[in-house]
Amino acid sequence: MKAMFRPTLEEVKGYAEEFERVPVSLEIFADTDTTIGLLSRLEKRADCCFLLESVEGGEKWARYSFLGIGPFDTLTAKNGKVVIKSVDGTVKISDNPIEVLRKMVSGKAPKLDYLPRFTGGAVGYFGYDCVRYFEDIPDENPDDAGFPDFCVMLADRIFVYDNIRQSLILIANVKTEGNIDENYRKACETLTEMSRIVRQEGGAPLRGNSKPFKISEWKSNMTKQEFERMVKLAKRNIVNGDIFQVVLSQRFEAEIEGNLIDTYRVLRTSNPSPYMYYLRFGDIEIAGASPETLLRLENGILETCPIAGSRPRGETPEKDAELEKELLNDEKELSEHNMLVDLARNDLGKVSKFGTVRLKKYKNVVRYSQIMHLTSLVTSEISEEFDAIDALGNILPAGTLSGAPKVMAMKLIDKYENRRRGPYGGAVGYIGFDGGMDVCITIRTIVKKGNKAYIQAGAGIVADSVPENEYYESCNKAKAVLLAAQKAVEIC
Repeated sequence: MKAMFRPTLEEVKGYAEEFERVPVSLEIFADTDTTIGLLSRLEKRADCCFLLESVEGGEKWARYSFLGIGPFDTLTAKNGKVVIKSVDGTVKISDNPIEVLRKMVSGKAPKLDYLPRFTGGAVGYFGYDCVRYFEDIPDENPDDAGFPDFCVMLADRIFVYDNIRQSLILIANVKTEGNIDENYRKACETLTEMSRIVRQEGGAPLRGNSKPFKISEWKSNMTKQEFERMVKLAKRNIVNGDIFQVVLSQRFEAEIEGNLIDTYRVLRTSNPSPYMYYLRFGDIEIAGASPETLLRLENGILETCPIAGSRPRGETPEKDAELEKELLNDEKELSEHNMLVDLARNDLGKVSKFGTVRLKKYKNVVRYSQIMHLTSLVTSEISEEFDAIDALGNILPAGTLSGAPKVMAMKLIDKYENRRRGPYGGAVGYIGFDGGMDVCITIRTIVKKGNKAYIQAGAGIVADSVPENEYYESCNKAKAVLLAAQKAVEIC
């Protein structure tokens, strides 16, 4: 059967005057494949790779999962400089990392209604410390982990697994400058090769690590007493009127051998979430299952979904309903939730058309396998003078990971926490060549650099916080990922 490439060459030429890239696709049957099986086979072909998945409402798999290997460029930003590594081996160093990234992604491709919402672009993480590219925040803590401020891969070849049709949509982007006929032909050859790779390597073992996966004992970067002292100091700031709330965290660290693929395998099944991801940039890996949208931009509409307030799931439907009622009547939780909803509205308002910010959903209880959360949905129409990166810069980090007022809360975080946060509390996801974006908050995540792994978790501090309770809350938030890492050791 002759392969069917969409769009056609003539259709691509029609987009050439307006766009720099056009996604071309080929769909193949893949009912015997799984996303994890594809990842375990494809990741061996390149130093950089990614898998983005989603479970809607913690119960139903979203239609599409996105995989990619071998980006044409990677961007690594640190302290105001960005290193651009190209697939041909060339390396460039530039100033102003944010503007370099903006130039590479903004509005370069059309949005085709028969393709999934992501067809290529920047995939990666934006660390908490990226805030310093947008706000004047102190930077006095040691950077012992040494993670880049942000790290993204520019992906123009995407493997999209359609969970409904049980098929793979292969995507390669055609450059519209130069000889379009030749570029289109090369893109079709790339798609044919991608299809061959998938079929040729079918049936490979589902094994994340070829060697035993080992982790040493996890150790926190602060004692229980140090964490509680930090909470007491923050409460003093609240009483003095400096802030209303601040999120303080601790970081767990361990020595590690092997990659994080098996840890991700455990996380995606034990904690199914709206955002599940495995990213690798050489010796840097990130695996997580985050429940919280930081920011989504699609067709000019911005969305953010603040989460504040939670309860464990009940063992029976009756107990579940009782816990939901308790959550919806908890004045402390409701006050914190309202504060963060207001902060989200203010953040979106800075980059939106006047009068378009709306509270679409308010105090909805969303259930996951182990926990229920109190969530709201804030939307707006982005102003023509701004793009995805402007919007991200205005909302990063989320109020649910910093506090309110945000800038003052971040200054206190820098004062009280004894290390740079790195990826924790930032964002993971993509910014598409078509100008769209979907990023979550980097929580319930394990990160690895070299032979060190880190898991970080925090607690929201308010006026009536009990220091010991907040310490245990931060430990409990880290527990799911700590257990996933241990389970990965057992299955290897």
